[in-house]
Amino acid sequence: MIAAPFASTMGLADLRFDVLPGSLSWGIVLSFVCVMLVVRRGVLTASMAAFTFSTFYFGIAALVTAAPGDRMAAAAGLSVFMLPAVAAVIAGPRLPEANVREAPPPRISAMMDQARRTEELDIARRVQAGLLPSKDPTVPGFDIAGTCLPANEVGGDYYDYFAFSDGRFGLAVGDVSGKGVPAAFCMTLTKGFMEVAAAESREPHDVLIAANGHLREYLARGTFVTMAYAVIDPESLTVDYARAGHNPPAVLRRGGAPTFVTPSGTALGAAEREQFAELITPERLELRNGDAIVLYTDGVTEAMNSSGEQFGEERLLETLAQLHDGRPARALADGLLAAVAEHARNAEQHDDITVVVVRAYDGGMAA
Repeated sequence: MIAAPFASTMGLADLRFDVLPGSLSWGIVLSFVCVMLVVRRGVLTASMAAFTFSTFYFGIAALVTAAPGDRMAAAAGLSVFMLPAVAAVIAGPRLPEANVREAPPPRISAMMDQARRTEELDIARRVQAGLLPSKDPTVPGFDIAGTCLPANEVGGDYYDYFAFSDGRFGLAVGDVSGKGVPAAFCMTLTKGFMEVAAAESREPHDVLIAANGHLREYLARGTFVTMAYAVIDPESLTVDYARAGHNPPAVLRRGGAPTFVTPSGTALGAAEREQFAELITPERLELRNGDAIVLYTDGVTEAMNSSGEQFGEERLLETLAQLHDGRPARALADGLLAAVAEHARNAEQHDDITVVVVRAYDGGMAA
């Protein structure tokens, strides 16, 4: 399409094959030269060259057919007509050329950074989703349901279940400090260390002490993980619980108002082993049929609406009081998440939201 105007300008529709053998080949070559000039020098320079090439084409024909005495004059005239083409090629304006070695413009660089960040966050979300439980566990005498709603900014929320050979059952809820890909991979380390620690001991505080030792060794200073860890005994309907700087769990007693349980403890990775062991204290909860424990991350209490108002602990207890009407663990968890979403409305979710509900159901193993 670019070559067509120049080809027609050069008179390809009226070639004199009998006078200038190979004129079609000449026309194609000169058209290609014009196209290259468009690309490298611009349309103005190429137009001047095309006009001159056309003159050159017909000048060659005149030179070939001229009488022997007139060929010198024809050659001189042809040379004069070629001068504009030579001047256009030598002195014509040059189009700017992109240097791929130079840094891209700021706008392009920002777009590239945004695309890279989006890809990294997508990887982090997939890693996080793959490490979380795929279904709710089955524990005799208990109804357990867990959910994690990732935010656009990955925060590294974690929850997991552990089944032991003696019939007891462990569960953990944690939150890695920071956001993004580093938090997601720190969560991966946390999951591995918790599996190792839970296999070595059944006592919640010992498990957290061991996990703290591992994370203290591998985490960068200033990075920490809050954790709540509980071991459920289906036979006695008791829950042994320890908290490493995590949000206090809410206990829902049948016929009573929800309350928080606040055993002491500091975050994993925040203190040396001896200091951590001194700070953490376990607690035992005895549940009756219909009682429940709700573990959660700060994505629940710190969820904000468009006015910057947080959901808060007081609203959490009020919501749980309304939901504690004998409904299953899954319905209770979904009801709490719905209340958080209703509070936030259209505000952007800035942190992961995790909720795990443990309920001793009616008809369980203890009265």
